Amino acid sequence: MVEDKIRAELESLGAPQHEPGLCALAITLAARLDEAGSRDSSALSRELRETVAKIKTSVQNAETGKESRLDDLAARRAARASGTADSELPTSGEHGGG
Repeated sequence: MVEDKIRAELESLGAPQHEPGLCALAITLAARLDEAGSRDSSALSRELRETVAKIKTSVQNAETGKESRLDDLAARRAARASGTADSELPTSGEHGGG
């Protein structure tokens, strides 16, 4: 039951492509939680929550990175259209001032 829900959640996030190892761990923890007695369920639940949180953070960071690269590409295209050289534009991770 928990395993099925975790699998569905991970798939909806596209997580297996970003974090296959952590996804496998989350599914294993969920399967063990489905089979666990009350004595083990608390620790397994905690580990599962932490693992899923790490996966979500990783997926969000990957998506943010994609957006940053797309923003850079759009800025470069706009600069080319206006005649500004690409070398005059900051790239991802560069910050002004220093």
